[in-house]
Amino acid sequence: MSFDPNSPPPWQQPQYRPAPELPVTSAYPKEPAESSPAAESSPAAGASPAAGALLPLPFSAGELLAWLAIFGLTGLLFISNVFLRPELAERDWEQPVTEVTNAEILGKMLYFSQELAPQFQQQGNLEDMLGQLDSGPLEQRYCQALALNEFDGPEAGLHQLERIDELVEREGYQPNERQQKLRGVVQKLLEARLENGALAEDALTAEEKEYLTKQLRWFGRLALNPEELPGAGRAEVRNQAAKGTVVLFSAMGVGLAFVLAGCFGLLVFLMMLVLGRLQSWMPDRVGRGPIYAETFAIWLVGFFMAQFALGALLQQFPLGLHFQMAALPTIFFVSLLALAWPVFRGVSFAQVREDIGWTTPRPISDVFAGLAGYASCTPLMGLALLATLVVAGLIMADRGEHELAGSSAPIHPIIGYIASGDWIVIGLIYLATCVAAPIVEETMFRGVLFRSLRDRSAGLGRFASVAISALLNSLVFAAIHPQGAFGIPVLTTLAIGFSLVRQWRDSLIAPIFMHALNNFMVTTFAVLLMA
Repeated sequence: MSFDPNSPPPWQQPQYRPAPELPVTSAYPKEPAESSPAAESSPAAGASPAAGALLPLPFSAGELLAWLAIFGLTGLLFISNVFLRPELAERDWEQPVTEVTNAEILGKMLYFSQELAPQFQQQGNLEDMLGQLDSGPLEQRYCQALALNEFDGPEAGLHQLERIDELVEREGYQPNERQQKLRGVVQKLLEARLENGALAEDALTAEEKEYLTKQLRWFGRLALNPEELPGAGRAEVRNQAAKGTVVLFSAMGVGLAFVLAGCFGLLVFLMMLVLGRLQSWMPDRVGRGPIYAETFAIWLVGFFMAQFALGALLQQFPLGLHFQMAALPTIFFVSLLALAWPVFRGVSFAQVREDIGWTTPRPISDVFAGLAGYASCTPLMGLALLATLVVAGLIMADRGEHELAGSSAPIHPIIGYIASGDWIVIGLIYLATCVAAPIVEETMFRGVLFRSLRDRSAGLGRFASVAISALLNSLVFAAIHPQGAFGIPVLTTLAIGFSLVRQWRDSLIAPIFMHALNNFMVTTFAVLLMA
């Protein structure tokens, strides 16, 4: 394929995909004559106003209702994730995952350095790392008491409990029932070990042991398996510390490699864009954008109605976590029945597949394009993480939340399911996060919604149309996720990357691969640390 050197570069030229004749009763006008194949092949396509003009599509009642449903439901979901979240003690799992995760990671590093690699640890460093646990919610501070019990003895742990009590009184904070019960169990363990010089098997009841490990996770297991009780439990604690430390440093290495590669890739993409060497394969308009807006609205409403119905069913019948995790990918795939709507409206399914990117013209290169696109997103995601910390600080300050209470930031329920589920649950989680979610969400957001937004905004010019469409579909994508405001910066940045790669390749293979890769890395990291 050759291009006239005097014509604009391909990424600046309007592209059109011929649309089949719609029914006479349709409210959508046919594409202007310049969208014919002859006009497309003209070297001057897009060079003159007459040839490149895109007439605005008229709004129909159906499309207006669709956009009202999309933005209305998105707003309701966002508000519910931010303001109507369950309290910590009322979550689906009975353990404060967010309150002890940071402490658990740090504690495993401490144990690894002291027990498995003491030559790399100095006393000053040990005290500094222990001091980092003396902050945040009560659960993390109780973890420090158990860490002091391990490294300095039970007397040091009891002294830390006294300091915590003084802080609680000074701050005027009233611990919740769960925190009060946890403190009593920790104190009972420390006093038993101090009194007898060793922790007896019957120092705590079976219920207390289970509660301690459920609340403080690895720290609870560490306290129940002190050095005077060698055996399988102590060996398991040791292995978990080694594995957690290796996983953490491996994740840091992989993340650093992606960031470095992403900086280079981002620079290359920008240079190609400026020089006009980055060809955009996706056409500016196909003439069926209003129908795809209706399709996305039907999917969005149906998908979340199905999830709400599942939640109501689980409240009425104790079907268990296995059923819930199996139902989740099922709901994802069944929701794709919304793609029957454009067929019902007179568009052939073959045309729908082409419009939304269910095509494989360059499957191998699309996978590599997805890998390059994801790497190029990582530096921007790092900046978005910093923005997340700022957003989190502002929101918590605005709510007047107490540091000792722990974080009430919305977190993805998958984290709790990983922490409390067995390996069958974890396998189903991988199916949902790494297969079902990437395929379905990319189909509907980067396929259907992005196509609709590009059609609607095509008259603004390609650059403005792509920018607006990418931003709007990414904000909707981020807002409906359960992380709430805390997840908006990172999820929006990631979704913009998906959208731009979709525009570049005109296929969903690359964004689906990017989405699956991201979810696989995050899920695997969570499983290795918390499962």
